[in-house]
Amino acid sequence: MCGAVERSHELRTPLTGILGSAQNLRDGIAGGLTAAQGDYVRMIERDSERLIRVANELLE
Repeated sequence: MCGAVERSHELRTPLTGILGSAQNLRDGIAGGLTAAQGDYVRMIERDSERLIRVANELLE
């Protein structure tokens, strides 16, 4: 099980960083977004959250 925990951590850590960066973009930290850019950022957030959930489920 330890290997699965390590692999899950290796997956979740960069995903959490990607999600945080997307949220910062959405919040305007780097300036305003066009409508299309906002759509992409929402897609990145949604898919990152989904992958984090999958990684968490693998540990259950």
